[in-house]
Amino acid sequence: MFAGWQAQYDFSEFLTLGSELYYHTAATTADKAITGFTIGGSLNFTEHIHLIFSGGHSIVNANLATAYVGLYITY
Repeated sequence: MFAGWQAQYDFSEFLTLGSELYYHTAATTADKAITGFTIGGSLNFTEHIHLIFSGGHSIVNANLATAYVGLYITY
């Protein structure tokens, strides 16, 4: 199971920032559940072209870092 709570705010038409707190149950009996957070957002160059990004870290039961950057194109 994966559950989370997310909040974001549009600072302008160009910039959106947000954060997420999440919980992931253990995949096997040998694993532990993980609680973590991410912070990210998007740069909205046009109505259809966005640079999205996120980075975060686990808080409980793991030493796990996550990050991504992507180009999001809609039509």
